[in-house]
Amino acid sequence: MLHFFENEKSAIVCVVEAMVLIDGEVHKKEMLFNMLILSKLDIKEEQFDQGSKCDLSVACRILRAMSSGKKKLVSAMLGVLLSIDGDINEKELMLWRTVSTACEFPTMSILDAKEYFTDFLSER
Repeated sequence: MLHFFENEKSAIVCVVEAMVLIDGEVHKKEMLFNMLILSKLDIKEEQFDQGSKCDLSVACRILRAMSSGKKKLVSAMLGVLLSIDGDINEKELMLWRTVSTACEFPTMSILDAKEYFTDFLSER
């Protein structure tokens, strides 16, 4: 099981919020997925609030310093999130690529992301 530090949790909130908001629409499935992330990673209100105020470049510096296992999980979360509403928006794809590059996340397809995140959920 991966353990995320408080600053990492706040950074995750930041990139997840950026992904949700990038297409200008917040879908119910995105909100439900966000609640799942908050629960599974045990993100508290304070970490959520800090992440909501965090600059994306600061969040990426924090995420870039994480272990490869943590990076893979966060990348998978973003891949699932961008496709969860059934509409893969070009802005969402571009943000995933940009964040993945800035954070030095492993390269993965959306299918890989879904499979990896499903495996993560079944481990807990």
